[in-house]
Amino acid sequence: GEQQAYLSAGPEYREAILFHHNHIRSNHNAPPLTWNDSAAADALKSAQRCIWQHWWPHDANEKANPKGFGQNIATTSSPYPNVTADIVDMWYKSEFVNMTQSAQWGLDNIDATLFEAVGHLTQLVWKDTTSVGCASWDCNKNMRFKDHPQGSDMDKFFVCNYYPAGNMGGQYATNVLQPKEWDVSKFRYDD
Repeated sequence: GEQQAYLSAGPEYREAILFHHNHIRSNHNAPPLTWNDSAAADALKSAQRCIWQHWWPHDANEKANPKGFGQNIATTSSPYPNVTADIVDMWYKSEFVNMTQSAQWGLDNIDATLFEAVGHLTQLVWKDTTSVGCASWDCNKNMRFKDHPQGSDMDKFFVCNYYPAGNMGGQYATNVLQPKEWDVSKFRYDD
């Protein structure tokens, strides 16, 4: 059946996000994720800031990310943003090509110069991650980027927080496993 999540919240949103995360993770022998309400609440706070950057709420001592979440972010200008398309097409399929062409599978550490091109994928399939919480927010043409503080049409913001965080140095070989299926065109957001 069709498992898509548009800009929204609620049980169907959570189910679609978990479905697509877990479908992809199964291709890498990573166990399924469960929904994490705390991670989702922090993802919402991050998305509501409408600033294109990784950000987590601070604790009373001003420590950033006290809960130890990993994070993936995406933005779009589509009037009907489909967050499952972000998960499957942006974070997985496009970065899968980068990961494969650069021969990073099975290494203890990812080449630092490639991290920006594969870091969403590696967090998505990180074997030791057990839960995810996501949120979407319409920034209503108020999305701010470092180089464009006046706002942007790329105003639909999607944030996923992962626990425990992935992308830990020296742990890639045991957490980012080679795929069972190399033809990732079979992974579709409209499944």
